[in-house]
Amino acid sequence: MLDDVPKEIVENQLKTIAVGHPVGTPDNIARIVAWLCSDDSKWVSGQTISASGGFLML
Repeated sequence: MLDDVPKEIVENQLKTIAVGHPVGTPDNIARIVAWLCSDDSKWVSGQTISASGGFLML
């Protein structure tokens, strides 16, 4: 998703992420979706899950 965004903008955004400056991948989201589809998440209901790699922890 970031291929068309200027590199300097992406780099500045990554510097503001609190936890290790990660870049998300489709696999990161797929793992969350897979967990939500499993019985392990059966007590999760009506929640907002932030799959942001810590971006909102500022």
